[in-house]
Amino acid sequence: MKKKNVKYLSKFVRLDGKTAVITGASGAIGKQIAAGFLVLGANVVLPSITMEEGNGAKAELVSLGYDESKISIYQIDLGSNDSVDAFVDAVKDKSINYLINNAGVISNKWAYPVNFTGTVYLTAKLTPLLNKNPNSTVVFQSSLSYQFGKVDWSDVRGDNLIKPIKTYSRSKRLLNLAVVAMKEGFLKNYPNVQYAIAHPGCVPSDIMGKKSKLSHAIGKRLFHTAETAALSAILAAIKPVPDDKLVGPRCLGVWGRPKFKNLHKALFIESEQEQIKKVLEDILP
Repeated sequence: MKKKNVKYLSKFVRLDGKTAVITGASGAIGKQIAAGFLVLGANVVLPSITMEEGNGAKAELVSLGYDESKISIYQIDLGSNDSVDAFVDAVKDKSINYLINNAGVISNKWAYPVNFTGTVYLTAKLTPLLNKNPNSTVVFQSSLSYQFGKVDWSDVRGDNLIKPIKTYSRSKRLLNLAVVAMKEGFLKNYPNVQYAIAHPGCVPSDIMGKKSKLSHAIGKRLFHTAETAALSAILAAIKPVPDDKLVGPRCLGVWGRPKFKNLHKALFIESEQEQIKKVLEDILP
């Protein structure tokens, strides 16, 4: 990380001896989130879709000077509850303080199971472990697009949507609705854990896919870097976030260092909350 961002993070807290689980750490933003926690002295657990991707992320972090002994790699497929269960079983003896749900995909097929159901299921399985440590936090990486991802409750998965970006936006809307609902229900059983929502702003990221060369080129000129984008999730983990706020870039919500911002009022509409609670009945273990 650049010195200015190291200085920015270091003014908040040291995390020596603490452990953060970070999904999607093989991607650009995920690696920078991991770097931020390492800068603050934490250990990081990086579950990846393949061990090859995870080890690649670890090698890159080590090449940048981060302590190899503080980085652990595991395999996880958020689209499979069995895989999530296996990962949770593998880390059950670790002392975990943070879960950063950073993994995400823009895909008609995988957005719903990875961005929403798999993330919620992993959170539910790890929350009891997090609850063993005071002031633990789960961060849900959202997106500005959640505001436009209206949900058709007769087609929650978005099977009738054609454009992957619409499926992605809907999955992020569902995730945010679920976080609000879980705070009022599921999380009440775990008083040592806070749930918080963050979003990285606009950044050219590998989530766009390999074909988005134009998006990457424009993004590099107009928006901020993955390193700056990672600060939102890190800040959401180390500072208490009010229930009606999320953490995102301060400048128009698209670039700059993070600040607290209001969650969209639509997330708190009673009818929407009743619908998401029904959906969660089939997801939560």
